[in-house]
Amino acid sequence: MKNSSLLLIIGFSFIVSCLLMCDLHASGNASPRQISLAPADSVNVDSIKPAVSLDEVTVEASTISHRGTRDSYMITQDMKRGLRTAGELLMRVNGAFYNPVSHDLTYLGSSNIVLLVDSIERGADYIKRQSPNRFDRIDVVHQPTGKYSGYDALINFHTRPTYRGSEFNIGGNTWIRPDGVNGRGRDFNKTSPWADFTYTEDKWNVQADASWQWEQSGMSTYTTRTFPLNNYEERMLEQDPRDPTDLMRRRSLALETAVDYRINDRHIVSALVGVSITGFDRTLKSRMVTGNINSVLRDTIGHISRLIENNYLGWAFGIYHRGLVGKWNINTSLTYNTSAWDYKRNVSRTSGYSVDDLRRKSSDYFWGNFSAYRTLFGGKAGLDLSETLLSMDYKEKRLGTDIVLSNNSVISSTTYASLQYFPSNKLSLTANVGVFVYHNSEGDTHTTSVKPRLQANAFWRPSKKFVTQLVYSASSSSPNLIQMSGYGQFTDSLEYQSGNPSLKATTTHSVMLNLTFFSSLTLSTTFTHGDGSIYDITEAAYMNGTSGERIPYAVTIPENGHFNQWKFRINYNKRFSDRVESALAGSLTGTTARYMNYRREKWIPTADWYMIYRVAPIAMDCVLSYGIIGSSTITPQSRYWELRDGFGLALQKNFLNNRLQLSVLWSPDIHFMPGKAHTYRYSPALNTVGWSDANFRSNNMINFYIAYRLARGKKVRNYKHQTHIVE
Repeated sequence: MKNSSLLLIIGFSFIVSCLLMCDLHASGNASPRQISLAPADSVNVDSIKPAVSLDEVTVEASTISHRGTRDSYMITQDMKRGLRTAGELLMRVNGAFYNPVSHDLTYLGSSNIVLLVDSIERGADYIKRQSPNRFDRIDVVHQPTGKYSGYDALINFHTRPTYRGSEFNIGGNTWIRPDGVNGRGRDFNKTSPWADFTYTEDKWNVQADASWQWEQSGMSTYTTRTFPLNNYEERMLEQDPRDPTDLMRRRSLALETAVDYRINDRHIVSALVGVSITGFDRTLKSRMVTGNINSVLRDTIGHISRLIENNYLGWAFGIYHRGLVGKWNINTSLTYNTSAWDYKRNVSRTSGYSVDDLRRKSSDYFWGNFSAYRTLFGGKAGLDLSETLLSMDYKEKRLGTDIVLSNNSVISSTTYASLQYFPSNKLSLTANVGVFVYHNSEGDTHTTSVKPRLQANAFWRPSKKFVTQLVYSASSSSPNLIQMSGYGQFTDSLEYQSGNPSLKATTTHSVMLNLTFFSSLTLSTTFTHGDGSIYDITEAAYMNGTSGERIPYAVTIPENGHFNQWKFRINYNKRFSDRVESALAGSLTGTTARYMNYRREKWIPTADWYMIYRVAPIAMDCVLSYGIIGSSTITPQSRYWELRDGFGLALQKNFLNNRLQLSVLWSPDIHFMPGKAHTYRYSPALNTVGWSDANFRSNNMINFYIAYRLARGKKVRNYKHQTHIVE
């Protein structure tokens, strides 16, 4: 099977290469995109110059402008050629890697990205599915501040001021994992149908989005746990990979609706309501050998650990205002999220040990954000002021009772002032200064942190073929509510876990250098240092036995530590012609984590590549892809990492004038990487060594995708508005 798969890939590559050579021979030297680095209209996320009057136009050249930490891409007919969705537009954005088959998105190697439409948060999948004809500009903000501080990038799609019409999309994905790689009788892996509707008419924009997902998966993870102070060891026995030890089921339903209303030429208000319902069930079932570390005679027992999180109901509400007051662009947003769910965990063994952990969890989040921006000195400079207030409450009760296990509250405030200076189209300088205030309280425990926030950015374009950008930032973030919970419980006979209400805020310093050549190749290097980084630390503790003896056990609680990280990235995308396009994204990341005398480090690579050949006469795309999936989680006491890879062969066919799209993706069982995930943890009270086979679970996976799009928004009209506002 493996040899035949390899022959198919070689044959597919040969066909694509021949088609590419024929295409280049027919078209001659493919002309590169013409790039005009015109000044940006403003440095706000969603703004245009006042008093703009537009008729329908056709532009053949792509326009890119840079201003501070922002890159703006004007969407032209040339940029949209051959594309069918807004997500595919990101294939034309420097530093972005958008897979046209899986629809996964990274920016300079990071998936920590927020997507907006007209400066309002919408579901990322909803945005990717929209028609590219709806938008006239994409803004990319590196290391955003204010409300979106903490994201590596912000990508905002700007609706054409002249756009009016409706759009309806419906479709879904289905994944099949045959031959028992997902577990016997579990070939049906996942399905995710969705539908959305958008209507835009002069002052109104209405959106509705619905998605449902059902998933079941199987994995096998084998671990050996050693408790040195107890002279005790547990080793899981390996079994047939088609009889996985780790079984998971998940289901979710998400509904969202939003309305935008233009009050007049200077003010827009928006409202959003969303609801989500989810359920999760995970069972780890294995046989293990237990006994003294150096003993020859050991017991074989069965072990079952089951976690159920169900009855989850979450609501999201948002109110937004974007406006122009005098010369100030104003953005105000208020959002509130509330959720509650049941948490049920049971650990049992055939030796007779059993423990239950039953809780009712609830959380409430409130965000308030205000920002104001204006230009100075005839557009040569800009001033941005912002304030973000966050209030969070997290509560745990014993399930079915009023017994409170944990009640935690957090209030944080972030104030920013930003000054940008643009002496020319080739040079821009930005400086951000702010303060982060964080207060956590649980019972009699109170923690307050006051941290500075800084950012400096320099952009320089010495020629049309080269752009460089240098960014320094210092930011702070608060622990999550579960980490700060004071409640703890035994999760196994010799292991206890708890939160830590005394956790401090984390401060992160980073320096990033980006180099872009010919608007297609981006090289990036980032160094990050974190103070107060939060890690789970395991130490020894003692309890009294039934006879008064002292029994050691392992206690794990989160603590503040430190980390350093180097990341080297490359991103390359190239349109050889209207028929052939390719992209490559790769990274090498090294992380070091420290806490007191504990220290661990690890380097890990990643890579993604694809090539598309578009057969326009029959509306079909052929896609060959390859990826190296590398990930790691490093703490001062542990290292988890996996390194796996895989090929993908996909065909996409469009019908009914591109309204209906069908695609199929096959992942053959060809790998060059080891394909295993590894876990190592060392502490005075507990040592863990484990592995799992990740490559095996993706062998011969098949993905079917269908989408039907009905868009009626190609008409444009004469239009005059003073602003399309703000961040």
